Amino acid sequence: MKKKLSLLLMAMLIIPNISFASGNLSYDEAVKTAIKNNLNLERLTDTINYIDDTLEKGISTDDEEKDISTIISNSMKFENLMNDKKVNKLSYDSQKEALKINIKDIFSKIEYLEKNKTLITKKITNMNKTISINSVRYAKGLISKIDYDESMLELDKLKNSLKENELKTKTAYKELSNIIGSKNNSKIKYLNIKYTPLTTLQISKQQMVGIAISESTSIIAKNNQIKMLEEQIKYDLLDNSYLPRSEQATNVQIQDVELRQSKQNIENIVLETANALENMELNIKDLNNQLENSTKQYRNAELLVKLGIKTKKELEDMNISIEQMKLNLENMIDEHQILLEKYQKPYLLSL
Repeated sequence: MKKKLSLLLMAMLIIPNISFASGNLSYDEAVKTAIKNNLNLERLTDTINYIDDTLEKGISTDDEEKDISTIISNSMKFENLMNDKKVNKLSYDSQKEALKINIKDIFSKIEYLEKNKTLITKKITNMNKTISINSVRYAKGLISKIDYDESMLELDKLKNSLKENELKTKTAYKELSNIIGSKNNSKIKYLNIKYTPLTTLQISKQQMVGIAISESTSIIAKNNQIKMLEEQIKYDLLDNSYLPRSEQATNVQIQDVELRQSKQNIENIVLETANALENMELNIKDLNNQLENSTKQYRNAELLVKLGIKTKKELEDMNISIEQMKLNLENMIDEHQILLEKYQKPYLLSL
């Protein structure tokens, strides 16, 4: 028990606390902290440095004292190290970019939840006004008991929604702390994400598939593996060279099938992402039209309130509905842009 407690205390000491003078954590600060504390990136850096050290020391090449197979083997080891270095560098860059996008996604989620809290609070205040009005109307027999109870149930739903929203916000901040590798005690600074339709990229889906495959770390690694295997078979350098060449060739064929399957998977992911972006853009357009129509109706309602035809309460209801549309539209645009960013760096889609 004491041992477990000691380990827990050590873990708490290892995880640093971060806070900022401004009181808010910016996206750039979060990314910088995450990169600094990410163990995967640290391991990849160590691996790249190790390969560099090995290459610098060099592989023994005293050609005069070695047979041709040893010379070829050393040459292949050198080539293999160079390939490993390239793959690890690509993996480092890919994971670094993935980290940035994941942090942006969490920032967007937190922003939505915090703004949603404000909106739900407004809805609760507005519903309390509705209940006060309904109490009078019910007492005068203008509405039924069912109608009155429905407004009470709606208030309960809103209160539960507020609790759920608060829980999600706490969870999102915990996710942020986990990804940056530090206990964060600060609120976030909101991002300013602008809307960019897919068509503005001026790149076809098939072109993007080609980019995704050519930049995929797993594809590059698999290509290197197949090439190395073919060279080893060619010069009889396999440890299991006692196997017939036909069986060795079958191993290459298996690797080649796996490569083609990986390429097909990447193509599917890219095309699915493009289709998802197009559907999101249709939803954004539809919601934007709804918002424009509702805004026009609100302006007309303002005039009707002045004329005494509509009540201020009805105007407040319309205003809250418009605020909900704006928040949903903003969140939809954020989700679209984050997915578009992944699509523009399609090697991230296959991670």
